Amino acid sequence: IGHNGHVAWGFTTTGADTEDLIIETPAGQPGTYRTDTGDGMAEFGTRTEVIKVRDGAPEILKVLETPDGPVITEADGRPVTLSAPYLEAGDRTPEALLALNAAKTKADVAAALRQFHAPVQNILYATRAGDIGMITAGRLPRRKRGGGAVPLVRTQGPVGYGGYLDPSVMPRYADPPGGVLLNANNKVTPPGFPFAIAADWPPPFRARRLADLLAGDRPDPITPQMDIHSAGAEELLAFALAQLDDVAGRRPLVRTLERWDGAMDRRQRAPLAYMFFALNLKRAIFADDLGDLIGRWHGLRIQAVVRALTAGQPWCDDRGTADRVETCADAVVRALDHTARDLMGLDRELGRTALWGDVHVARFEHPLFRHIPLLRDWTTVEVATDGGNDTLNRGAMWLGRKDAPFAHRHGAGLRALMDLSDPDGSRFIIATGQSGNPLSPRYRDLADAWRDGQTMTLGPDPSGARDVLKILPKD
Repeated sequence: IGHNGHVAWGFTTTGADTEDLIIETPAGQPGTYRTDTGDGMAEFGTRTEVIKVRDGAPEILKVLETPDGPVITEADGRPVTLSAPYLEAGDRTPEALLALNAAKTKADVAAALRQFHAPVQNILYATRAGDIGMITAGRLPRRKRGGGAVPLVRTQGPVGYGGYLDPSVMPRYADPPGGVLLNANNKVTPPGFPFAIAADWPPPFRARRLADLLAGDRPDPITPQMDIHSAGAEELLAFALAQLDDVAGRRPLVRTLERWDGAMDRRQRAPLAYMFFALNLKRAIFADDLGDLIGRWHGLRIQAVVRALTAGQPWCDDRGTADRVETCADAVVRALDHTARDLMGLDRELGRTALWGDVHVARFEHPLFRHIPLLRDWTTVEVATDGGNDTLNRGAMWLGRKDAPFAHRHGAGLRALMDLSDPDGSRFIIATGQSGNPLSPRYRDLADAWRDGQTMTLGPDPSGARDVLKILPKD
């Protein structure tokens, strides 16, 4: 994200399928594998990587390679090759970024991004002339076989790439009639797009919320960035609570969820109840079908849960009970029971009524001192935050972790509001502080400001700086 006074830009991740795993078949002789005809033989290329270890002997790694990429692991004793555009020689992405930094027009932006190779990204831009656009840039493989979702066995047919899509056919949008372009990692391909970019797209909840906010009267620019409404929670609860009869619907926990406005507010209890409920409902519906795999199926899986609730009995029935057929209402009630126990357990642990901010905490650790017990506590910055996985103000969690699954682990460490009519009036904020020195008062002084949506200007006049750090060569 940035601007040069003429053009402002920001990147979002496309989620394109650009990695392929190829299962090799040993050919019987050391260092060889079968080719894609099945009866041919080729030798693995080899190279040696030396990994230097401080205060220790270097690690020597022998890497095997095929023309499609390096061997990264084995599966049932068979080597597995990784093929990906970012491993190829001749990557010109750094040149593309340099050219983007010098761009003055939308034509300059398009020309710069033709050199952008990896990873595939969505680049949204605005120019001082009033143009706006979005270009999906990067090398997208033209696969000889398959779509990248599952590994391929080399001996069963052609593998690898037959080149890449030309940049001109990748998705791009410019100057739409409504004057709004947005992306929140949602699907970028228009209806009828002839090429496969991804097999699975992230849920559309964040993009849908952003579109709603930008419809009609335009809000202050910081408002969408700091929005904590969960459209995913709204959808899940609408379908889940509709399963309940009047008796189950009178539970206090149900009333809490029904009255909640969907804001993942750190000062409220309802977001915590929702998160417990959503996880428990996923388990109540799918655990009997997936068995031990349920622990590896991370996330809330809101769309899958909603599909199961609307599909009815086949998913909601518990396979572990042979004497009855459970309904989706039964699954919802089981999830509510587990949620009530989870909340009471957390309340006992804290000695008071638990709120979302008690568990949704952003923790910033020093990259070096976090490994030293006393220094780790001194240099770590923690702040309770709003948001969740599908809010615009991203407060994403690693829900598969046993320790602190609701901790805020991913989000916007930098926020910016670019004003091309007054570039020096652009506003910014970073998490924690401007200094990486724990002894500096600027080490953690922006943590609360970042959390609360405050911003500051970074004008060109150095006389307004409160502190100046000069790093000079020794000689």
